[in-house]
Amino acid sequence: MSKKPTRLESTKAERVKDFCVIGAGLPRTGTTSLKEGLNLLGLGPCYHMSEVIVHSQQHVWKSVADLKAQGKKVEWDRVFSGKSIPNYRSGLDFPMSAYYRELLEYYPNSKVILTVREPEKWYDSFNETVARVSKHHPERNCCFGFVTWPTPHSYMDQWADSPVPRRFFGEEALSSKEKLIEAYSEWTEQVKRDVPEEKLLIFHPAQGWKPLCEFLGVPVPNVPFPRSNARKAMNRRECCIVFFGIIQLIVFPLLVVNWILFWWQDGFRDVEKKKDDDVTAITLEVKDGECKTKNNEVISDASQYENGDEIKK
Repeated sequence: MSKKPTRLESTKAERVKDFCVIGAGLPRTGTTSLKEGLNLLGLGPCYHMSEVIVHSQQHVWKSVADLKAQGKKVEWDRVFSGKSIPNYRSGLDFPMSAYYRELLEYYPNSKVILTVREPEKWYDSFNETVARVSKHHPERNCCFGFVTWPTPHSYMDQWADSPVPRRFFGEEALSSKEKLIEAYSEWTEQVKRDVPEEKLLIFHPAQGWKPLCEFLGVPVPNVPFPRSNARKAMNRRECCIVFFGIIQLIVFPLLVVNWILFWWQDGFRDVEKKKDDDVTAITLEVKDGECKTKNNEVISDASQYENGDEIKK
């Protein structure tokens, strides 16, 4: 069981205001290195695919895919905050990056970082690591699918069948190298079209701290830019998942404990947006040390605001 994170209490309005970075890059474009970098810059906690596993978020993303398929809205605040997870201030990598457009609308103060690699190198890395969990991959580890289907991880297979991930994990995408590279290039161009230029940084991890810190308006730290998540480490992680999956099948009570912990970590929480979940912007007027809305509603702590600021309520 993962250690329960220390959390500071905050309102939904504060969490929406403070969310600062949305990663739109695909897996295997340096997202783990960037996650560590954002945490070092004080812009974390940063959400990543690794957080899905650590904090039992698999069913949450299946729910997101189901809501999208039904034409319903997602309450993103309940995806990125909860009783057993940190209040995230940034996030990247799949599954989160699949929804960068909706997230940018929900978190209007955030900026978007598109991590990129040379298409050929990205293909080699993606095809030999992340893509191998897909049932359509010609070299899929069949043992991986067998030991994960009775566990919460199986919800991610259902998420992978939804429209955006299917562009990279589907049968057509994995049918050839050319198809997968084409999907990568189309994604890159799509993000460039969707995100306003002033809100977007196209970032290669080899560029290091300087362009990242300039874009985010933070000082350059006196440490090397992180380099992590090598291909061998990914393959070792897959082997560990298979090993522990086999142990759970042999010692069946461990599988029961896994599901109990999943439930206890709020893995089945509802993330559908309800009518009373709306967050609206209110323009503030600050005068003589008193902070009011245009409807003369007094805000108790005026010290943190300036005239014309907006809060979410």
